[in-house]
Amino acid sequence: MEHKRLRMYKPGQSRLALITGGTGSLGAASVRMFVEKGWNVAFQYFKNEKKAKALVSEISGKDVKIKAFKCDLAAGKEKIKSFISSVEKSFKNIDVVLHCAAPSLEVSTFDSEGAEAFKKLNELNVEAFVKLVGCCLTEMKYRQSGVIIGILTEAVLQSGIPAWSAYTASKFALASYLRDLALYVENMGIRVIGILPGAFKLDSLSASKSIWPEEVLKAIKLKWPMGVRPEDVARLIVEVCEDKARYKNKSFIAINAQDGVRDLSRFGFFPVSAEGGAKAKDVVVISESKESISYQESDGQLRQELEYVFREVFKLGRDERVDDAQLGSWGSWDSLRHFELLMAVESAMGINFLDTDVPAVTSFEKMLDVVRRLKR
Repeated sequence: MEHKRLRMYKPGQSRLALITGGTGSLGAASVRMFVEKGWNVAFQYFKNEKKAKALVSEISGKDVKIKAFKCDLAAGKEKIKSFISSVEKSFKNIDVVLHCAAPSLEVSTFDSEGAEAFKKLNELNVEAFVKLVGCCLTEMKYRQSGVIIGILTEAVLQSGIPAWSAYTASKFALASYLRDLALYVENMGIRVIGILPGAFKLDSLSASKSIWPEEVLKAIKLKWPMGVRPEDVARLIVEVCEDKARYKNKSFIAINAQDGVRDLSRFGFFPVSAEGGAKAKDVVVISESKESISYQESDGQLRQELEYVFREVFKLGRDERVDDAQLGSWGSWDSLRHFELLMAVESAMGINFLDTDVPAVTSFEKMLDVVRRLKR
């Protein structure tokens, strides 16, 4: 019997897109596009509260729910956990995680001070996203549904811009993470997508002459055709979320003003041209093993996932403890609820309890011990 929380999305159900960097050019365009398509939206911002309120006010009145959340994504895991908890209290399930937040670009240098640019860009482009996904993934795995989108850049398909080395390095790291995450969730009903936009028509480069030397701007414009609009990228993002038959897990999609939309997924990662270009005909294919890859979840992951199942079955908040739960002496855990819990754990954890396990799992810790054994 399938547990009731494992229902997939059906047309007509409310859907929630969680968007970071909601006051930036791509983030704001994505907020508007998701709302236009009937999605509820929760978006994160950090400093620009005035713009966040204006965006909410602009869209309010439509037949959707939209809410802005202030959060410093670089402040650490606990801040992000608190942010996700606030979103879940307001909306419940998160269907899409879209990471548009981005730090201001800085010129990369190769002297003793150069590491600071790498650290700053990696902190928001990669580390914050990894922590964000970590807070949302357990719930998506439990429902066997969800879309996780990382915003990469077509700059990773180019070479010869040393001043952007910190920026492109962080995006390469993000791309590698997306690829491995996609393999990890292969059979979980979750899709992981990478979007590689070209340079935006109204980006900050033209206003950045005080930061970027003129020769750097010329190199960027020469190697990276400008002109794609944030609205075009946002439209693609929503299409990716809604058309799961076309945009499958492990999809990497590029979009720019010169070549339009190109699916790079068949290359396993993304194409690398011998000449530094982004044309599919020039690529060197990164081979991928045909053998299935198994992942052994850490004890911390198993505990986190089991805690989530307990909270769902017993309708508890994210912050309520469950590690002291025992059959017959804790909340509503009676014999009837016990079998409902067992079915939920089997569905969520991908295991089958043995007949001898059923009477033995009378506490959270004992159930965790059995789950460990069955998962190993």
